[in-house]
Amino acid sequence: MANLVGALRGEITRLSKKVVRDETAIMQKMSVQYRRAIADLKRRIAELEKKVGIIEKPLLGKPVAEQAPAVEVESLRFSAKGLAKLRKRLGLTAREFGKLIGVSDQSVYNWEFGRARPMATQLAAIAVARAMGRREARARIEKLG
Repeated sequence: MANLVGALRGEITRLSKKVVRDETAIMQKMSVQYRRAIADLKRRIAELEKKVGIIEKPLLGKPVAEQAPAVEVESLRFSAKGLAKLRKRLGLTAREFGKLIGVSDQSVYNWEFGRARPMATQLAAIAVARAMGRREARARIEKLG
């Protein structure tokens, strides 16, 4: 009788291990498939983020002065009153406008009161700022921190 109980116990153990191994093999195959799918999705996300970064970076990552297109400086005009009107139209403080252009707030004040004139790169940045609306200017300032 002891041999029969031992034989049954051994057989039950063997069969249960086999069933567990078969079920585990199925789960392992599914796990491998899911990991491959996740890795593929991560690669695709990285590619898309890189593309978005290429598009977004020039628009929002830098002050306007660094992204201003090459404009003929001779064709740009500067007026202290015009600059003050532009800043008020955008609803920005001198500090915010300076951050947008890439200069200090004191430079903006000096320009507005006619004590100084912007350099060529700054004139190009001001020309870019003229084409902006309030929302875009706010978004760029927030992006700059």
